[in-house]
Amino acid sequence: MDSHLLHQQRDTTIYQYKLIRKVTHRSAAFFALPVLLAGAFVFNALQGNPLQMVMLVLWIPIWLVIHRFLISLLQRIRQDPGASRWGWRKGWPWFGFLPNYHYGLRTFLMYYWNLLFVGIAAACLIAPWGDWLWAANALFIHLWLVVPRIATALRLKRGSKDYGMIRITDQDIGYYLP
Repeated sequence: MDSHLLHQQRDTTIYQYKLIRKVTHRSAAFFALPVLLAGAFVFNALQGNPLQMVMLVLWIPIWLVIHRFLISLLQRIRQDPGASRWGWRKGWPWFGFLPNYHYGLRTFLMYYWNLLFVGIAAACLIAPWGDWLWAANALFIHLWLVVPRIATALRLKRGSKDYGMIRITDQDIGYYLP
């Protein structure tokens, strides 16, 4: 990388915040997501129930709508002034209801930890009334959507005691501190 570009990246600021760390979407973890989904699809195919393969795919938009509802509910409860900064993203791997602009990492993590635990509880509530594979697919897709986002946010914060701002773009996610 050109030293001028590297210097420019280090000095990037959003308002009074300085770029501390950046994670590009080309990392191996993001490429593992489609492989995991394909593995779950093959597992469902081996179970011999074509309905389960369809449900695996249908769980993606179902969970995205549930996540949107839960985040909006949390924003309303907290009276979050940054609620208008959230919107639907379509790009891989950060698709779904996410911040469109810079947003506080602490609040982002709080929303996603809540999503994680509420989603696990919801998937566990499905199990007694449905097929175990149906509940397992629901849990898998939920974790497939939420865990990489939490892991990336924690990776950005690593080594920093302060909570700064994050900014998600189509190419990367940046972590900024004052």
